[in-house]
Amino acid sequence: MRPSSVVYTMDKQVWEAPVLSREYHVWGCEFTPEEVRIYFDGRLVGFNNRKGIAACC
Repeated sequence: MRPSSVVYTMDKQVWEAPVLSREYHVWGCEFTPEEVRIYFDGRLVGFNNRKGIAACC
């Protein structure tokens, strides 16, 4: 039996997430001059305002 979730660790943080390779998923980013929004399966899951985005150009 394959696990239904997997445990991740990064910088002493530990979290459990579902195994994403079992189904098709859609992700996307919306970039505006003020912020970046990150979507996963149609849900807003993260964002960062202009102050938190490093200038690249």
